[in-house]
Amino acid sequence: MRSVAHLASKTLTFILAGGKGERLYPLTADQPKPALPFGDVFRIIDFTLSNVLNSGLRHIYLLTQYKQERFIRMMCEKVGLSFVMSFGGITARR
Repeated sequence: MRSVAHLASKTLTFILAGGKGERLYPLTADQPKPALPFGDVFRIIDFTLSNVLNSGLRHIYLLTQYKQERFIRMMCEKVGLSFVMSFGGITARR
């Protein structure tokens, strides 16, 4: 039987983080929905990333679309992830 750690090392994680957030329009005029602050401490994407990382998953693809340059910059600066662009997707590496 395979261990959970072995499965986690071979698992690819895809996070859909490209939302324009039209229903949140005044807040998303300058930044994408995943980058919006939540409670002055976190950003919306932080909850998803926390769950993924706490599950032991390390091969993470953030699929972005709306205002992706700002989102990528925020992830690099605030979270400390580095990114590799490939075929429109972004591979997060820590």
